Amino acid sequence: MTKFLFFTDSHFDCVPASQFRVGDYPGALVAKLNYVVNLANKGYDFVVFGGDFFEKHRVVDFGLLSRLAMTLKRLKVKMYYVWGQHDLDQNSKASRKNSTFQFIARLLSDKIRPLKSRTLGDVHFESVHVWEEIPVGAKPPRGEVRVLVAHKLIVPHRQNYECFPVDTLNIPFQLCLSGDYHGAFRKRVGQTLFVNPGPLARRHKPENHAPSVLSVTVDGTTVRVKRKEVPHQKYSEVFVDKVEDVAAIEQDNSALDEFSKAVGELEVEAEDIFDLIETLVQTGKTEVKPRVLKYILSKRQ
Repeated sequence: MTKFLFFTDSHFDCVPASQFRVGDYPGALVAKLNYVVNLANKGYDFVVFGGDFFEKHRVVDFGLLSRLAMTLKRLKVKMYYVWGQHDLDQNSKASRKNSTFQFIARLLSDKIRPLKSRTLGDVHFESVHVWEEIPVGAKPPRGEVRVLVAHKLIVPHRQNYECFPVDTLNIPFQLCLSGDYHGAFRKRVGQTLFVNPGPLARRHKPENHAPSVLSVTVDGTTVRVKRKEVPHQKYSEVFVDKVEDVAAIEQDNSALDEFSKAVGELEVEAEDIFDLIETLVQTGKTEVKPRVLKYILSKRQ
């Protein structure tokens, strides 16, 4: 029997789409990741992530990066991932080497690895990174459980924009786990169960959306998928409808904005994120102990 967790679209370092989002939004996201890690460490074989870990290709909030690295370091099992477009520069596959997500993956290379095509336990996985095509065609081999993990705009119903409605996909997998589309759904089409838990991030005001992860158990050829709601604040506690609250929110964020702007100016001169860290230390913009800096730079490839 094989048991794993799936979550997707955390979008760390994003700005809430709603101007009426209140509270410590980055802290709330880190707390959700902490929940995922704690849950994974309680009897799961591994974790699978569906793409868009960060909101953008380069993240300069080193306080956030430190919190994320320390949280992921507590994982007792491996985490496999597919690439989403937000972790790339203009959707370029070549930009992976300089992305902040790649930086985190290098730091924790003993725990975080690309999914690719591989068998884990009783499950054969195939991955579809954002730049790849969704495989279609033959039925899955008998006696083998095949799972597709894709960062593609797979949707439960046909839309008036470019996407992949599930009823148009004939794929050789018993289960398809997807990210990118920010709407949770579960729908079976033919031999395939399509499931998207929705994003871990809650950026705007969907009253009915609860951040979730999927618990997947494979026993022989039987596949069970259970949704687990991630602890989060009530809708009414994090979204307000009063314009006067916006000024307070903007004031709280002003110091962070100034820091991000200063680091952004330094980043223009840096070739990659490792150079950026060296520059920050040399100019006194951040305090990093020599042994920590040495360890970080040892991950440069």
